[in-house]
Amino acid sequence: MKKKLVVVLGMVGGFVVMPIWWYLLYKVLTMIGATELMWFLFWIYVPVGAFLHILTQIVRNMKDEKEAL
Repeated sequence: MKKKLVVVLGMVGGFVVMPIWWYLLYKVLTMIGATELMWFLFWIYVPVGAFLHILTQIVRNMKDEKEAL
């Protein structure tokens, strides 16, 4: 039961919360007339953030499996 909850929360974070955050950040950058450096950092931040979120979920699941044994 706990493992399913962790998976569901990870999916909600990955597919709902993080894209909303990225969209809001995108809108802020467009409203303030962001410089090229700001856009560059944004486009680096998005894939790195997604990769780290996925990696965090994998590590957390591996840790939970080890504790269950």
